[in-house]
Amino acid sequence: MDFVYCKRRSKGEKMNITFFTDNMSKGGAQRVISVLCNYFCSSGHSVSIILRDDIKEIAYKLDEKIGIVFPGEGKKPDFTLLKGLRTFTYKCQRRLFRKKADIFEEKLSFKIQADYLASYLQKHPTDILISFLVKPNIIAGLAARRIHARVVAAERNYPDRAFEAFFVKLRNSCYAKADVCVFQTKEQADMFPKSVQRKSVVIPNPVKDDLPAPHIGKRNKVIVNYCGYKEHKNISLLIDAYSIIVKKHPDYLLEVYGYGEQKELLQKKIEGSGLSEKAILLPFESNIHEKVKRDAMFVMTSDYEGMPNALIEAMAIGMPVVSTDCLGGGAKAVIENGINGILVPAGDKNALVGAIGNLIENPDEAEKLGVEAQKIREKLSINNVAKLWTENVLR
Repeated sequence: MDFVYCKRRSKGEKMNITFFTDNMSKGGAQRVISVLCNYFCSSGHSVSIILRDDIKEIAYKLDEKIGIVFPGEGKKPDFTLLKGLRTFTYKCQRRLFRKKADIFEEKLSFKIQADYLASYLQKHPTDILISFLVKPNIIAGLAARRIHARVVAAERNYPDRAFEAFFVKLRNSCYAKADVCVFQTKEQADMFPKSVQRKSVVIPNPVKDDLPAPHIGKRNKVIVNYCGYKEHKNISLLIDAYSIIVKKHPDYLLEVYGYGEQKELLQKKIEGSGLSEKAILLPFESNIHEKVKRDAMFVMTSDYEGMPNALIEAMAIGMPVVSTDCLGGGAKAVIENGINGILVPAGDKNALVGAIGNLIENPDEAEKLGVEAQKIREKLSINNVAKLWTENVLR
């Protein structure tokens, strides 16, 4: 798909919009990209997606008019020098040198990919480049001055301060080169330097428009979560809390739907706690919301999050929710504590046990929370969130 770059645009004029991200497999960022792409496409804009990874899976439905560019289409990035450096580095036994070489290798990789992105967009101009996720944002920032387009960097998670210092410096520098930086919460934006904050706008994630209707009536005695099995999701905390809950409420089960690198570790923890018949790890299912909407409650135990899609979706289908007030501010951005859900301090097992137990023992209160939580369905509807993107980004 070829694009024509329009330097001057009048209000409401149709544009060429290009998204840039790692891949379009399963993930919160990918889902939001698909929603925005389909919305902008239906509004008459020309839309394409450039991918960094050679992963062919497209997990979310996209309008057939949306172009997808996989790595190597056009001028293929030349990684010869990078491969040579990697070979030399790992033959070297000096730890300090290897660390410096690893840093140089990372920087070189970003430069090569930025050159490729700039080269591609010089041949296929666009009006707006919207990058999602930290590494695509860095690459877009490095290419920004060469592509003659409005560059938008979308941060989708809590900025991890455990990054190497060089990485943080490079990231912040590249974000500052963007014309707009989109954050999901103010807490995210506040973690960046003033040079980035001045360009920031806060836009929450939209709620899926194909969720089932909320359940009305008696609920299953099941505590549920669905997520990627990653360390920051802290499912271990949920298992620990459940091991206490089940002693007082043995008729309640814990079911966690998901996938990821921590599955084996979590399974061993369940078995070691003697909960094999009570706490169950299940594969993620495409109709997950229909599966869980009748369950007693959704419980999120993350240490940090951007804007947690699973939590928002659980609220939208009317489930009572309990969540840690995790770093990143996503949970407290959508939960009014005691009104449409319950917030507990991150990592606080006792507070978590108390909140879950309270909802089990007070089903009427739990149901009121679920009814109030449903209102997020309209507040964060695709139309409302896409309008924020239109007003703050497509201008």
